Amino acid sequence: MKKGSIEKGTIKVAWIGKSNKRLYSKMFNSVEDAINFSKRKKDFLIFKLLKRKKMVEFEWELLDYGRFNEFNKLVKLHRNYKIEKLLG
Repeated sequence: MKKGSIEKGTIKVAWIGKSNKRLYSKMFNSVEDAINFSKRKKDFLIFKLLKRKKMVEFEWELLDYGRFNEFNKLVKLHRNYKIEKLLG
């Protein structure tokens, strides 16, 4: 995949279900389509596919939409303070 290009179905919206036990996702052809779909979701993230290897390994870029800031803060807390220790 060329850097900067967007192939069909390479933008992913991921969201947590009501029970917090399931992660759902849907693929889109453009960021705009993903944003429009996401307006109906509460807790979501949008990703752009960067690399794939034999359809079993994927590398995603997290885009600055949805719960982007909260996700980044939680990851930083986990990496710096091992958040599971803070949560007890």
